[in-house]
Amino acid sequence: MKMQNTRPVRSRFRAGFTAIILAAAMLLTVFSPITASVFDEAGAKNAVGQDISAFSTTDIHGNAVNGSVLSDANLIVIHYFALWSPDCVREMDYMQDAMEEFESSGLLVLGLLHEDSASTPEACAAFMEENDYTYTVLRQDSVLSAMVSEYPMIPQTFIVYPNGIVADHFPGSFESYSQLEELISSLIGSFIPNHTVRFYDGLTYRLILRVSVPHGHDAEPPEPPYHPGYVFAGWVGDYHNVTENRDIKGVYTIDPDYYQPGDVDMDGRLTISDAVMVMRYTMGIYYSDGVLMFGDADGNGTIDVADALLIMRAALGLSGV
Repeated sequence: MKMQNTRPVRSRFRAGFTAIILAAAMLLTVFSPITASVFDEAGAKNAVGQDISAFSTTDIHGNAVNGSVLSDANLIVIHYFALWSPDCVREMDYMQDAMEEFESSGLLVLGLLHEDSASTPEACAAFMEENDYTYTVLRQDSVLSAMVSEYPMIPQTFIVYPNGIVADHFPGSFESYSQLEELISSLIGSFIPNHTVRFYDGLTYRLILRVSVPHGHDAEPPEPPYHPGYVFAGWVGDYHNVTENRDIKGVYTIDPDYYQPGDVDMDGRLTISDAVMVMRYTMGIYYSDGVLMFGDADGNGTIDVADALLIMRAALGLSGV
């Protein structure tokens, strides 16, 4: 139900704008407001499905505004209008009422000005102030112009999800505020955002999989890559009940059965380098998991110079380990 309007009654045709409307009579023949059904029957395209999140423009006061403002709302109404159109001016009342009625539900109302000599940012700013309209009015950039150009008419109203996707497109004028109210009520709260979950290889730090997951749903982890000499130990990070972007890392443990004693650098063979690593370990100047796991070449329970010498002999082919 439409909320009780406590603001002063607004005159739709201020004296200062009557001349503007008369001067623009010829324009009205080009941008005549007609119902959405007429255009639908004509087979014209609509903007549903377009992504406008990349828009970057200014409002009528020169303040920078871009698509990031959309993500702060639950639903966005964008009203494309011109000052010389009586239907547009009437619907500006509707937009203010909608903003006030649904503000607590996360509705963002944006005006989008059609600019010409009779509909300028300066005139619009004065008109907004005179009528106590407090929502933001944008100027067009290439993204917003592409959205409104699907229909060669004024006014148009777009319902946009927080991710920038146009959910509904109403070309033409509303018969009453209740028509806009019902449209908003049917869509607000219906948007389920997606979040990005990235799965990384914990050994190589390579991205394995990037997946988009609906809010509150679980991500399906990928098959972990195989690394010789390692055993996959699981995923670090929660990919269940996803409520924000998340990075998940696959972790591995060393497979002790894969390596032979003395292969402290775990490259699959015994070399002088292995012996040097063990020697440096005994001197207290080197440490690695490989040395701790495979440095006890003689199997006596300690890692010492004898192990380094045994590894060196094996690397030179003089003995086995």
